Amino acid sequence: RLCDVTVCVTAPEEARVLRLMQREQIPADRAKARIAAQRKDAEFSAWCDYTLKNSATKEEFTRQCHALLDIICKGEPL
Repeated sequence: RLCDVTVCVTAPEEARVLRLMQREQIPADRAKARIAAQRKDAEFSAWCDYTLKNSATKEEFTRQCHALLDIICKGEPL
C-alpha cells in the first residue's frame, strides 16, 4: 500500500559476511550468526516485485540498478 514497487537486493553469503565484518567491526562467527538469523533470500524475493543480485563489482551492480530504474520508470524521470 505504501509503495508502487518493492525491490529485494540479495548477495552471496560470503560477500555478506565480509561486508558485515567490515561495517560493524565484528568477527566472522558473529557475522555468520547474524546472517543465519535472517530470513532466506527466497522469502524476501517472493514478497518483492523485483530482485537485484549484488554479486559482482560495484560498477556492475550500479548498472543493474540503473537498468531496473529504467524498467520501473519506463524512461520517465524520477
